[in-house]
Amino acid sequence: MKLREQVTAVFQLLFRFYWIIAFGLFLALEWFSAYDHIRVFSFILKIPFIAGDPHLLRLSVILSDFLTGTAAAYLSFLALRLLRKKVVLASFWAALIVIMGVVSFVRPFLGKENAVWAAELLRMFLMIIALWSVYQLEWGIAFSIWALGYMVLMAPLYFAEEVPLLGKTEAMEHSSVLAEIKSLNSSVQGTAERLAARHRLQEYIKTLLVEAEKGDAQAQYALALLCAEGTSVNGEPPEQALEHAFQWMAKASSQGLVDAQVGLGNFYLQGDGIPINPSQAAQLYRAAAEKGNMDAEARLGWLYAHGLGVDWNGEEALRRYSNAVHGGSALGLWGLADMYITGNGAPRDHELGMSYFVKAAEEGCAPAMAQLGVLMLAGAGKPSETAQAIAYLHQAARAGEAEAQYLYMTILTEGVAITAQPNSVRWWGNHLSTAALIGHADSQWYWARALEDGLMGHADPHQAWPWFVQSASKGFPDALRSQGDYLAYGLAGEHDPDKALMAYQTAAQFNAQAMRDLIIRYRNGTGVHPDPAKVEYYLNQLRLYASRGDAQAEYYLGELCRNGIVIPQSYPQALTWYRRSAENGLGQAYYRIAEMYENGEGVKKDEQAAFQHYRRAASLFYFPAYYNIAARKADGIGTEKNVQESGEWVLRIQRGAQRGNPAHLLSLARLRERGLFVARDEALSAAAYQKAALRNDVDAERALAKMYREGRGVRKNLMTAYGWLDDAAHRGDGRAKRLRDALRKELPVRERDRAKSHS
Repeated sequence: MKLREQVTAVFQLLFRFYWIIAFGLFLALEWFSAYDHIRVFSFILKIPFIAGDPHLLRLSVILSDFLTGTAAAYLSFLALRLLRKKVVLASFWAALIVIMGVVSFVRPFLGKENAVWAAELLRMFLMIIALWSVYQLEWGIAFSIWALGYMVLMAPLYFAEEVPLLGKTEAMEHSSVLAEIKSLNSSVQGTAERLAARHRLQEYIKTLLVEAEKGDAQAQYALALLCAEGTSVNGEPPEQALEHAFQWMAKASSQGLVDAQVGLGNFYLQGDGIPINPSQAAQLYRAAAEKGNMDAEARLGWLYAHGLGVDWNGEEALRRYSNAVHGGSALGLWGLADMYITGNGAPRDHELGMSYFVKAAEEGCAPAMAQLGVLMLAGAGKPSETAQAIAYLHQAARAGEAEAQYLYMTILTEGVAITAQPNSVRWWGNHLSTAALIGHADSQWYWARALEDGLMGHADPHQAWPWFVQSASKGFPDALRSQGDYLAYGLAGEHDPDKALMAYQTAAQFNAQAMRDLIIRYRNGTGVHPDPAKVEYYLNQLRLYASRGDAQAEYYLGELCRNGIVIPQSYPQALTWYRRSAENGLGQAYYRIAEMYENGEGVKKDEQAAFQHYRRAASLFYFPAYYNIAARKADGIGTEKNVQESGEWVLRIQRGAQRGNPAHLLSLARLRERGLFVARDEALSAAAYQKAALRNDVDAERALAKMYREGRGVRKNLMTAYGWLDDAAHRGDGRAKRLRDALRKELPVRERDRAKSHS
């Protein structure tokens, strides 16, 4: 018997009128199948999902698959009829339902990562064989009918993002209670199974609540972990979850539970729902470390390495990290990596530091994955290296690292290394915003930045502002500095220089950018009385942080050296600090190094080196570098001329400008000023420069001053040009100072004093 006849005999058994039995079999098979994605084809899915009933949702998934399968069968039936093939819709539909059900049943065995696509390919393969054998179709025609009837209809459904219903639970290895919750998480595979696990988890939470109220420390700790992930354990809204988490964690910690002491220390250190308190965190870590907890030992080392809650002590930090590594803590490896990369408490050794980062990442340390991803992006010279860096960031984002989630959103939005996927950006944004809503201070700051950059639509400082405020209220230094900027320049409508100064002063305890801002303010008397003593104090703080390998401090110390503000100008010293900062993964440091090579400042002019550093700055998403790459690619300066690639960078700038991203808007203004790939419009460029200049962008102030000086896009006005240059000089820009002084010499003597007064 020929193969075709054998296959036909099998499928003829399926092509019967027993469609009711087929549908029943399909329901039964689907009921026990696993789903990796929630189908979005039918709105019927959303109602039970919101209601939270796992049985209704499971049934709706099955019903949705049934409906889409029916539609696919009908389209395929019409295609066959157009080919004048004799076929009965009921039998064709029954066969398709059976095939879908059988494949759904075997999906859990196809491999977790590719189960969805493998299942669809298997269904396609079986259906094409059926069309080929029963209806004597050519392979190409059979495939075309399937594509029309099923794949075209169903493919968009599988671009829907995965919706995890249970978050991560860390450090759950130390009790049977925690092991049970961990097993719940690890056993969740696919939407249907997630819902079943969620149902089991809710039942288990009731048991935990009873035990926790009786004083069981392990149950209290388990509830704290669940609340910290935003799980409602007693019907509370998400914004109260961290408050409840802190309460349960404090109760468990007071009973001496080691894991709870570490967890409570994390709360105090990270500002999760409460104000940051490094001293309290140090006490808790020390108590846990004395009981042998190696993660606490590593975190205590981190406090010593950064002088938080304890006096800085590099030797003690190194000792603590080493102890943690010998005790099996991946956090200890992360700490050692950070010390060798930054030279903070140990000899600076980039290669050794990177090797420790890799080891820590291999052991699942999320902070190490995030930092390793950034450092690899900075040094990536090949597509494979970039892909590996992005893979590390993706793993860290999956583990809940807010910085990695923000960076991964940026990667997807900008499409620099991979094709942009807006739906994926929104999915990650939902994760980040959920963590921000729960009350995690770092997530609130990164979520504010995502809104400010336009990663979730159009850039909107007014939406970002309340998140900056919430994060700042917990003492998060970066958020305090951002709050100062918003208040100083009225970026969200509220202008209050006094509150801005207070925010900067609070942030300057830990934030190098705030230190540098206060140095300039107290030197020039911007909003404050000039105070040389405070200038010296904050300058010493900046030097101290730079000596400990803080990338921001190294960068701003380089800025002061390059511009000759407060300290004598020294291009070689500036270049040294910029390079140290760049090695620590700061994109804007690469940008400044590129400018120095471009202008021959302290180094021999080198256009190729300039381009390479602009490219590295862009790899780390320092957006102003996009313009430099586009312009150099268009003209062949420092690199091979490539108009097509230049146009691709311009498209990224235009997309960013459409989102309202301030840096991209400024780059678009530079493109318009030159007429590169866009219509030349100097008036629009001048307006964009002025908008950016009002946001304290000294590069924009210099560009706007040049247009006023030359009368391009605006009416020529040397007094206004002088004013913008003087303002930029007062903000610490050395190039603006030199241009201002040169312009002042060109003015008639009687107008020089007027210009200074006008400024």
